[in-house]
Amino acid sequence: MQSASSPRSRWLTLLLLPLLAWAGGPTACTAFKNSAAEVVEASREALGKAAPGTGAAAGKKAALIGVDAGVSGDPLGFSTYYRQQFQGLLQKECAGLRFDAALAADLKAPPRIAAGLLDGYAMALLGRRQGVDFFLVGSLMDVRLEQERTGFWLWKDMRYWIRAVVRVEVVDSATGAKIVDDRQADQTEIDGLKYEELQRTQAMRLPDVQPALDRVLRKSARLVCKALRERPWQAFVVAAEGGAIVLSAGSDAGLAPGRVLEVFGLGAAMVGKDGQRFIPVGEKLGEAVVSAVSRDGAHAAFERWELVKNGGTVRMKR
Repeated sequence: MQSASSPRSRWLTLLLLPLLAWAGGPTACTAFKNSAAEVVEASREALGKAAPGTGAAAGKKAALIGVDAGVSGDPLGFSTYYRQQFQGLLQKECAGLRFDAALAADLKAPPRIAAGLLDGYAMALLGRRQGVDFFLVGSLMDVRLEQERTGFWLWKDMRYWIRAVVRVEVVDSATGAKIVDDRQADQTEIDGLKYEELQRTQAMRLPDVQPALDRVLRKSARLVCKALRERPWQAFVVAAEGGAIVLSAGSDAGLAPGRVLEVFGLGAAMVGKDGQRFIPVGEKLGEAVVSAVSRDGAHAAFERWELVKNGGTVRMKR
């Protein structure tokens, strides 16, 4: 008799595995990929608890804006979901990142230029005045039902799923430039009855799409946090008066009394080929010394304070 571990048995196993995978078709592949992704995510979370982040994004402030670009009227409630869910993910990935909930609530639709692109210049001016370093705009680009034939011969079947596409763009208030433009797609498998119900009612609800959206936003959060960590430290002047300037960053961003900062004005706007405008850092106006600090703000003595317009930039002196 052939033992269970005989060469013949091993060869039969190797031959049957591709056949079973083919028979399972895309459904089996998708289930495998989703399971693998869940294992990787669990491993990352466990590693994060054992070795927490270094806080490279500490003190930086972001405003989250959700836009439903693919489904008219936002019937899914994507805007609220995005702000809440993405903020939670970013708090795990970007240690110390702060959020301006008030500005995000007021700015329900980000400004755009005639071409339909985000108006980075307008957002940068607003961000500098409000002390917001980055605008994180999430757009639900598409949600749709799809189906596909799977398998062969006796294993023929239909596969049904809900597909969602989300775009996350990050605008840097320092320049008005877009530093991230990430588009992710994912899908949630459903059964035939659910597919027919959604086809008939055309009433998609957030719980139907949320598993795919959660996976998409987890990927985007990693990419966004990597980009934010790589940005050099800087803060903005939010007010200037009486021999001092008020800054948009404080002790959470590493500032302490006695710290010397270089102060820069606003540069002349630059215009790109698509009509997009950008803000270069202006000339150096001098150096300021931090005199008082709170968690998210600071005062610094600066003799030439009258030359500093709101929105000027400060950097650590090396």
